[in-house]
Amino acid sequence: LAHDGSSGRFTDGDQFSAQNLFLPLLIESDNDAGQALALAINKDHFVNLMNQHARMLGMKHTSFINPTGLDEKNPEGNPAWNHSTADDLAILAAYILKNHPDIYDISIKSSDDLRDVAGAHHHTLINTNKLLTSQAFPQKIIGGKTGETSEAKQNLLLVTRPKSGGGYFVYIILGSDHRFDDMEQLVNWVEKNHTITATP
Repeated sequence: LAHDGSSGRFTDGDQFSAQNLFLPLLIESDNDAGQALALAINKDHFVNLMNQHARMLGMKHTSFINPTGLDEKNPEGNPAWNHSTADDLAILAAYILKNHPDIYDISIKSSDDLRDVAGAHHHTLINTNKLLTSQAFPQKIIGGKTGETSEAKQNLLLVTRPKSGGGYFVYIILGSDHRFDDMEQLVNWVEKNHTITATP
């Protein structure tokens, strides 16, 4: 597909199951994987379904123009963007936690092996979220996703659980120049300034 912004590891003729395409999509943010999943049912229809589902969830300030999150230009040649807000992303994060926790299970794999439909090893996936391997991070990471474009800058969503228990936290960093540092500062501030009690 050679789509702009992808990791460039896929070539025409590669064949993967839809289930296996979720691995590069969620682990290494591969945009070719997102494109391939959308093209399987028609790209425009896929994006329409994305927007319909966002509205169903109450994400009132979210709009998708493509399945990858990358910036584009409209037919007139003007910039066009996917856009959302921290509040809307928190709604989505909570929905995934309740209804599709398997998505988070994939998103926190620090690495994995991608295999094609024949079972042959294609390449090793390395997660774009470097906090997954941080020994100093104060909370258990349940799930999350990185994202970055020139317009949106660096973004990071994390769903965590305090090591003492006490439910879940959703942290969202948008428009950052140093998303991992900013996230660590935010989580450490919560640890120091809020009393977290263990659930029974």
